[in-house]
Amino acid sequence: EDIHLVNPPKKEYTPVPAKNVTFRDNKIKGFSNENNVRIIYLQGREVNSKKYYLENIRIISNNFLNCYDDSLGVRNAYSDLIYADCVIGLTVSENNCKKVRRLLYAEYIKKAKILNNIFDGAYWTPINVNDSEDVTAFNNTVERFGGGFYFRAVKKLNVNNNTFATGFPEAADSYLNIIAVNNCSRFAVKDNDFSDVATSPYKSIGVYGASSTGFVRDNIITGVSSGTVSADSTGVVVS
Repeated sequence: EDIHLVNPPKKEYTPVPAKNVTFRDNKIKGFSNENNVRIIYLQGREVNSKKYYLENIRIISNNFLNCYDDSLGVRNAYSDLIYADCVIGLTVSENNCKKVRRLLYAEYIKKAKILNNIFDGAYWTPINVNDSEDVTAFNNTVERFGGGFYFRAVKKLNVNNNTFATGFPEAADSYLNIIAVNNCSRFAVKDNDFSDVATSPYKSIGVYGASSTGFVRDNIITGVSSGTVSADSTGVVVS
């Protein structure tokens, strides 16, 4: 009458994350979930304090349409299009995003390129990258946005040649800077165009959180307030 069940011993294992995956030429329309469900979910693994990364993931030339419902007036809700955690070699390029919350929320990514994406209605920090290394955001066009591009604790960051127009003032309470550089190092923010934003109270570029060793130059800042560099940031050149 006694059944002695013994759990099998735990075995060590080595994760084998995916490599060389491409998500291309898809149309995602009307995917809207207010519980922050992600459309594309990329996650490596951490075992015994060691990270195992997905590698060479490309998300290219997709259409993301009407994936946000603004009728409730809750901007920091609904779906991220892409969530990336522990990815090496991430490319997010040439996607068309119309009426979305954000394109990318990422952490612990390396060698990432966010290029040539077009936004028409991105309601809450369209690009948000944290605790990462070697990240480039280049030649993205963002029209009608809430908050801007947010980078925190990124080493080796390039934010170049992006164009912003028409910000939603409601999101500025949480994200005042159109490009925010928070506790980043070895960064360059240059040749970005803010000339058509024309929305108060946004500021163009904010460098803060003890960021270090970087430069901000050759950006077109008209119709919007100039950005700031915090007193605790060091080695930052503005021209």
